[in-house]
Formats: sequence, C-alpha cells, structure tokens
Amino acid sequence: MPQQKLLLKPGINTQATQTLAEGTWSTSNLIRWRDGYLEKLGGWQKYDPVPCVGVVRGLHSWMDLSAVVYLATGSDQRLQLYTQGAVFDITPIRATDSVTSALSTTSGSSTVAVNAVAHQVNVGDWVRIFNAVSVGGIVLLGYYRATTIIDADNFEFDAGVLATATVAAGGNTPFFTTTNGSATVSVLFEDHGYSPGETFEVQVSTSVGGLTIIGAYLVETVPDVDNFTITAVSGASSADTAYENGNAVDLQFLLQSGPSTNIPLIGWGSGAWGSGTWGFSSSASSAVLPLRNWFLDNFGEYLIAQYTNGPFYVWQPPIGANNPATLIATAPTINTASFVAMPQAQVVALGAEVLGSQDPLLVRWSDAGNYTNWTASATNQAGSFRLSRGSRIIGGLQAPQTSIIWTDTDCWTMQYIGTPFIYSFDTIGTGCGLIAPKAAACLGRNTYWMSSRGFFMFGDSGVSPITCDVWDQVFARIDFDNANKSIAAANSLFHEIAFYFPSLDGTGEIDSYVKLNTITGEWDYGSLTRTAWLDQSIIGAPVGVDLEHYIQQHEVSDNADGAAMTGVYVETGYIDIAEGLDYPFVDMIIPDFKWRGENAQVSLTLFFTDFPGSEPTVQGPMLVTPATTFISLRARARQIALRIEDESLGWWRLGAVRVRTAPSGRQ
Repeated sequence: MPQQKLLLKPGINTQATQTLAEGTWSTSNLIRWRDGYLEKLGGWQKYDPVPCVGVVRGLHSWMDLSAVVYLATGSDQRLQLYTQGAVFDITPIRATDSVTSALSTTSGSSTVAVNAVAHQVNVGDWVRIFNAVSVGGIVLLGYYRATTIIDADNFEFDAGVLATATVAAGGNTPFFTTTNGSATVSVLFEDHGYSPGETFEVQVSTSVGGLTIIGAYLVETVPDVDNFTITAVSGASSADTAYENGNAVDLQFLLQSGPSTNIPLIGWGSGAWGSGTWGFSSSASSAVLPLRNWFLDNFGEYLIAQYTNGPFYVWQPPIGANNPATLIATAPTINTASFVAMPQAQVVALGAEVLGSQDPLLVRWSDAGNYTNWTASATNQAGSFRLSRGSRIIGGLQAPQTSIIWTDTDCWTMQYIGTPFIYSFDTIGTGCGLIAPKAAACLGRNTYWMSSRGFFMFGDSGVSPITCDVWDQVFARIDFDNANKSIAAANSLFHEIAFYFPSLDGTGEIDSYVKLNTITGEWDYGSLTRTAWLDQSIIGAPVGVDLEHYIQQHEVSDNADGAAMTGVYVETGYIDIAEGLDYPFVDMIIPDFKWRGENAQVSLTLFFTDFPGSEPTVQGPMLVTPATTFISLRARARQIALRIEDESLGWWRLGAVRVRTAPSGRQ
C-alpha cells in the first residue's frame, strides 16, 4: 500500500473554510512558525519570585554607570524596580505627615483606623508607615492599601493580621533606655515579635544618652514579648530614655492609584458631541477615564517615568529603600504619552499641557540633554509642534532612524533636523492610526503596529498594510471598549511580532494574541495573558507580565513556569487524499516529530469526511511519543484533517506526517 505525505503550507489561515484551506492550517494555540516549520511555542519561567503590585502596563530595563541592571515596572498602583535580586518601591510620594496617637484597632479585627488631617486618600491608594509602630498587638511597618475612607481626616486599611486588643487613638514607637557607660540599649516595643539574632531597623535617627540610634541592629537578648536589647557602636554618656521619632509615626502618601481598566464617566460630554475624540471610548459615545499606562525610558542612567494624563518623574541611582522617583516640576503636567527621542536625548511629551490646559494634538520636547528645561529659546533646543490631522495623539516611540507618532487616524514621523526648527513633522500614512498607546513595537529596522481594523509596518519603503491570514481572530473578536489595553510584543530571538488584545469572550482584560513571523510571513493565534511586554534587553530574553502580576521570562524553558503548557493545539484544514470519484482506505499514520525533554509527547486526532460540512468520522486522540513509529487505524474517506494537542512537559517540532492508503472503490 502506498504512503502519502500530508503536504501542508506553513501558517494559520482562518479566513478560508476548512475545505478552501486545503493544505494549510486553520486553528492554533501556543505554537510558532520558525523557518517554515511548526513547533511548540517556547516556554517561560518567573523572572523574580516576587509579583508586581497591581496590573502592570509598563516595562523598561537599563544599566547605570556602575553596571547595575534595573527592570522598572509601572502598574495602576505602584512604580517598582527589580534589581540585584530585590524589589524596591520607587512610587512618587504625593504627601507626608507625622502623626501621634493616631491609630485605632479593634480586638479580633485586622482593620486599622488612621487619623491624618486632610489626608486626600482614596480607596485603593497606598500609604507607607515609614517607622515601626505597635498598636493593639500589631506591629505596623511598610506599605498598606486604604480600604475605607471615613471622612476627610480618617481612613482605614487592612493590616493583614488580627489585633489582640482594642485601642483608641494610640500607637507607640520603640522606646529606648540607655545606661551610663554601657553600649547595651534596652528597647520597649510591645508585641515586637523579634528573636535573638534578627535585625531591628531604626528608620528615624533618635538621640538618647549621647548615642545616635539609626540603621540596622542585631537583636541580642529577648527578655519577653515587649522587650529586647541591642548594642550601640559605643557606650552611652548618660542614663536616658527616648521614643524613636518622639513617638510620632511618619506617613508617606504614595501617588494616588490609577484605574486598571477604563472607567465610564457620566455627565457633561458623554453625549454625541465630540464622540470618538480625545478622552472618549473608541467604540461608544460615553466618555471614559482611561486606564493607567506607564511610559518608561532611560535618560542616560536616570529613569524617566510618566503615566496616562500625568506629569513626568525622574528616578536617579543608587538604589535604596528611601529613594522614590521625584516630580520634574518644570515639565508639562498633563501628557497622554511620552518617550525619549534620539539622537539628542530629548524627552518628548505627546498630547501635552501648556499653560495648564492639555492639547490632545500638541507635541512638546525638552532641551537636548536636559529633561528639566522645556521653555523654548534661541539658546536651547526645547520646542513644540501641533499636529494638523487627527483628533488626538494615541502614542509614539523612538524607531531605529526616526521618531514615530500616531494619532487616532494617521502616522507621523518626527525627524531631528537641528536648529532653528529642531524637528520636522511629516504625515507618512493615513487611515492607519494606533489602536492603543502600547500597540506598536520595533523589530530590526521596521516598526509594526495594530490599528482599529488592521496591521501596518513602517520600513525603508514607507508605511504598508500587512496581510493578515488570521484577521477574523482579531477584529471579529476584539473587545473595542477595552481595546486601548492592547499591546505589541516584539520577540527578536524569533523575528516575531505578537499583538495581545482583550476579546469579547473574556472579562475585559487581555486574553488573546495573534503573532507574525516577520521573516517568512506566517501568522498564528492563541490565548495568553500578557499586560506588558519587553523585548530582549539587558536582562536577557523577552519578559511579559501575567494577570497574577508575575514577570515571566520567555524562551528560557520548554514549559509554563515549571508546569506543562496547557491548551497547546493546532489543526489543519481538510486535505484531499483522493482524486475524482475514488475513495481511499487509510490504515496507518506515520508521525514525524523532533523532540526535546524526557516527557515530551503529543496526541493526534484524525478527522475523515467525504463532503464539506458533513459530520466527520473521528479517530483519536492517539498518543505519540518519541518511541512511536506508526499508528494503525481504519478509515475510508476522501478528505482528512489532522489535529495535534499537547499538555506535556517538553517540546516538539513537526516534520512530514504520512498516511498509508489503498484504493477502496468509487462513488
């Protein structure tokens, strides 16, 4: 009996019916095309075991002048740095306060009430208790998120542990006692929880008995649950007592949290007038408060950070527990998006504010090499330009040879030309606006982006649309009310550009993707959540952030963070295995795979049919391992389709699958 190869063209095609898609693939999940070969998508593992705080929508990595490598993450709640095996919070501090006897607890409850006059805290905002305080059997130190706003002077947060006592308007910081001539310092700190050899941190410099108590100390002895001792660097000059920080608790109110999703606004401006322009949903006439994206870039060794409709902040090394990003007070205070432009190192503000009002089409830029100077003059290179087309700027980035800016309808280049105009602006494409601020990415010399109804590329030949064989999987399924969450994800290791987007089948968050091999042109699609992405960089292979807020590093494993990658599958269209009126008999399938991993395996399912639309005969799933040489079966049909599924540890690549056939009569 003759053997017949199932010849299949690479790439997924969802535009055609399964019969019209003969010789191609029709559905997929978590696979890729590489050099024309079909293989399982590369896996991932956690970049760091500590999750980010909040839904991350901004990533950036760089190295400072001391060769310290950083990964910055920006979420709806916090701005954080991952470096040297630790996580540091660099969220800007909105305000500070120092309070005494301001904490209240209820026995058996984890809720702590705080009295802070004119706190301006909203539910979901973060407050840092800078120096340790004990109240109601709870030791408070670090970051806490507001759960209830009682009034303008009082709010509550969840401490995470239950109070053992009811306290009204209380709270004590550590109380130090010194003995003349002794370096031993006794510390009274109710319910401290320390054991000998642990580290006790004094955050606020405190003078007592001629000593200055500040920094880290080893706990020497622990007489009871309320007392312990530490050793100072020298003997005390007198017997004395003092509370850390005078028994005051220093509060740091972090930058108020932003929305993790779009929030509809009801009231003026929500009608038809102005619908579809700046500040409005792309698919409805209702105004929305847009979700918080972070735009992160480095200015030399400094980090420049700006969030949706917010101001600019700068973070400067070195890393430390008390070194947050600070406001660039001279920069525009309201901006849609931003990036750092080359070659002159100028911070570019898009949809920028001027004289207190935001202009959704205004581009402003700082002086060359100076992110604090935004006032144009004859002696610097700061300036501004208002785009003449479109309703609002959506986003922009620094591409390999020029800066690119997108409005809701058009694509512009921003090319450095020097004095006196500094930059030239040209429309290079119309009807190709950007669907979301993070839906564009560079790969090699080219820039790729997602528009509201298609995909585009800008390269040496200008702007051109990209033919998409999986168009239906995007634009017939995308949740346009949340489309501004969409991101572009470049993977330089495999010459791929993926577009992640929220689908109508989901909850409003990103849950789907389509992916293009930019060298050979094949598309595929699938389901995977990544709210932010960073291509290969100083930290290594690409990273993306999942909905559990973990940073996952891709292409460093065959599996999904140590577990099997679930839901991997790919299916062909129907393939004719007979001509004319012949009906073949199929009795064997001969798999052909490359494998990696001891437990690698797949399941094959075959679908046999005679006519398009008729109910197929199904054989399988049939297990295939590296030891499988052939699988026996019995079927009589004119067309065959193949489905490969995998939920195992390991990796595979498909070769040429063959079936053994023999004539079995005619119609």
